Amino acid sequence: MSRKIFSPFFIVLLFVIMLNFVSAPISSFEVSSALIKVSLNKGNVATKTTQIFSEAGGQFNLEVTSVPGVTLSEKDFVLQKVESKKLDIEFNATSVEPGVYVGNIKIMNEKEVFLLPLIFEVESQDVFFDVNIDIPPQYS
Repeated sequence: MSRKIFSPFFIVLLFVIMLNFVSAPISSFEVSSALIKVSLNKGNVATKTTQIFSEAGGQFNLEVTSVPGVTLSEKDFVLQKVESKKLDIEFNATSVEPGVYVGNIKIMNEKEVFLLPLIFEVESQDVFFDVNIDIPPQYS
């Protein structure tokens, strides 16, 4: 009797697990960075690098949204199958007012859109007060 109860349960469980693997979305490309954050004093310039990898290849379009002073080395490119591309992101704080700017790098191909979070902090030349608090993990 217990064998009959176990068998249908086992089959349903196996079916649910297989359904999750089949229905899981497969990304057509990967980005090496989960977040890009840069902090510069006004007047300085810095470059960060990330990499885009694609199993399938294809046409890619990139766009910076809502962050002034940020430019990309390339905005349109094509990747062949199993190819990657190094992308340089330049942060220029010469003409940007001090503040924190938050936006995204929008990475698009034929199948999907990926938003890479972007934080650009421009500090003034004269820092009057600056605090950094590190809370030990056992107290957070």
